[in-house]
Parts: sequence; C-alpha cells; structure tokens
Amino acid sequence: MKGVDEWLKQQSGDKKQAFNDYLDRIDLAHKDLARATKWCQKWKRKLAAKTKGTVVTTPFSEIKLESAKHVWKGRVPTRMLTCVMGDPGEGKTTIVCSLAAQATRGQLAGDDAGQPVGVCICSAEDSPAHTLGPRLAVAGADMTRVHLMEFRDQNQFTRGVLFPDDCAAIRTRMEATGSKILIVDPLVAHLPPELNSWRDQDIRRALDAMKRLAEELDAAIIFLSHLNKNSSAPNPLYRLSNSIAISAAARSILWAAQDPTDESAKVLVHIKANVAEKAPTLRYCIESHLLADNIKTSKIVWAGEAPAITADDLMQQPSDKHEPLGAGDEAKLWLEGIIGPEGKEASFILKEAEKVGIAKRTLDRAKKALGVKPQFHGKSHHWLWVLPSKTKGSEGRNLVSQPVGNLALKDKKLLITSII
Repeated sequence: MKGVDEWLKQQSGDKKQAFNDYLDRIDLAHKDLARATKWCQKWKRKLAAKTKGTVVTTPFSEIKLESAKHVWKGRVPTRMLTCVMGDPGEGKTTIVCSLAAQATRGQLAGDDAGQPVGVCICSAEDSPAHTLGPRLAVAGADMTRVHLMEFRDQNQFTRGVLFPDDCAAIRTRMEATGSKILIVDPLVAHLPPELNSWRDQDIRRALDAMKRLAEELDAAIIFLSHLNKNSSAPNPLYRLSNSIAISAAARSILWAAQDPTDESAKVLVHIKANVAEKAPTLRYCIESHLLADNIKTSKIVWAGEAPAITADDLMQQPSDKHEPLGAGDEAKLWLEGIIGPEGKEASFILKEAEKVGIAKRTLDRAKKALGVKPQFHGKSHHWLWVLPSKTKGSEGRNLVSQPVGNLALKDKKLLITSII
C-alpha cells in the first residue's frame, strides 16, 4: 500500500471517487490508507468549493413587496418560523394539536380560514397512538388531513426527520399531502448528531434550511422548544433553549406558562412578533377527556384574552423549576448538548470546553454525573464520549408520512395500518 496517496493524486476524478467510496466501507488501520483518506477528504473539499456558485445581487426594484400572511391571525405567519416555548407540562404539544385540528377543518382564524389544509407532525417525544392521535381526535381534527412524518430506511428502520439533512424529502411529502403547516416537536430532537445545539452556527444551519423550506412551500413551520434553566435571564428570549440563534430566527414566539393570576389556568403570551403587532395574551385550561375504548387524553379549552398579562409578569414569577445555575449544572447541560445522541470525539469536547471556560475538574464531574462512557471508534481511531442512553441511529433513505387516522388509538403497541 506504499505510496497510495501519491498514486491517487495522478488519477481521474472517477477513480478518486471510487476509491473514496471504497474507504467509506472499510475499517482503516494502515498508515498509507489513513493518509490517502485525508487526501480524499481534501479533494472533496476542493471539489465542493468549485461547485459552490457565485455571489449575486438583486435590486429591490425587482422584488415584489408583500404583506405577511398568517395561518393563525397575528400569531403564526406563513412562510416563516414560529416557536412555541415553555416548560414541560404547560401544554405546548396540546396547543399545537388544537391548532392542527382547527386547520384541517378550515376553522383556524387566519388567511386560510374556510379552507381545510393538511398538517404534518414530526414528533420525537410523544407516542402517535397513545398521545398525539387521541389529542387530535378529541380536538376534532380531520384525521385524514393530519400526517405523522418520519424517515424510514431500506430495512424499515424509522427515525425522526432531521434538519437540514432531510429538507428535500420533507418538501416532497408536504406537497404530496397538501400540507400547509409543519409541526416539529421539539426542535433539538430533529437536529443531526453532528450539529451542536449550543453553537449558534450549527443552529443557524438548521433554521436557515427550515426557513427556506417554509418559503418554498408557502407554509408555516411551528417548532416547539423547552426553556433553559437560566431563570435569572433579563429577557424572556434568553430563556429559549441553549442558543440565541433560535429566538433570532423565529419570526413569532409564543410562551406557554402558568397563569400568574390564576392557579387553575395557563396563558399563551406573544413575546416576539416581527411581521405583525403582538397579539393579546390568551388564557387556557387543559381538560382531561375519555375517548372510546377507555382512551384517556386531554384537550385545550380556550378561556378568552388576558391582555394585562405580559412576558414581564411571567419573568417575575417565583419558580421552583428553575433555580439559578451553578457551574456544575451549566457544565452538565453543556456537555449533554455537545455530545448529542451519537457521541462526540473526546479531543473535540476538551477543546470546546476550554473555549467556553469550563475547567477540566468541572468537566470531569459533569462527565461522571451524566454517566458518560468513553468508546473507541476503530474507523476514525478516536475516543468518543457517549451518553448512557445513546442508541445508534440508522441512515434513512425514504421519508414517509401517514394519516394519524390510520393509527390504532389503543393502549397497546402502535399499529400502522397503512402508509401513504
């Protein structure tokens, strides 16, 4: 194998590509192969640079000016990103199920009112048969118009869709189902493992792709996000997940929270609106319901406007859920985010920790608290840090969506009765 990297330099593009494909299928151990692999990676970067295109300009005189449209008047704009944020248990998913149900009947107050539209839901946390389906059913959804979206590979293994990786396939399924609303629950669970939810650059990559997708489909994309633990943040936008890029990209942000004036109610506060005036705060309750076959579920009951309640009122609420973070807590959150579901190279983690000012001892304590396990990756010859709950994913090749009406809503194993 001596000199294989020099041999590669003299070959045509086809041979280089064939050799690179071969390397992707074998475990590397030989030094010459390792050098050849590095050369192939360098060659691929040069090739990509040649095909990037060029910078263009467009005079604003050629750009048609338009007023923003909304699928939910004032709150959820079309062709843009909307975020619904809040702590667990405040009804974020139940709210979007209610909106989806109204949209499928043409009863959602907005520019599409009177016209039933399709809705696609990407969910990584809730069972379609036990949670999502029943909530949609009790909200009165047209179950043939609301679709569960996921990725399925040639071995019939399914995973959640990923942004930006799966945008082309998502667009195809949205068009095929006539969907004008895409719900992503939650955002961070639909990012590729190599994207770090703490890094603004990584988050912007995913959100930029989502934004382009919304524009191309003339659709609204609603993503859900949990609050971070920084209860001392001076601005509610800083409570949104781990990266400020999320609040920067969303054109509308709604905060679901406990009503500070009524322990029996909750409120949906409009804290950011770029293309409309902030809509009045809405009060709501979450009521339990029993469907046929003894299926327990819940629904949103809207209780009118509460315009006097603002984001400032929510920020001032005493909270047992979020105490100010110590260095150890921050390190654990940071480490969990940077490792992700697929693990991360130990050397990379150590360098990034140094950049953000996390001491080695603090990082070691966070590693122990999270139960992080080092694993040797033979192909890359690197040690990885892996979370104990890590499950190895599989690259999918086919995006599928199915009407929620085709899912058996029973307290047993999910039964898929048909696939679109």
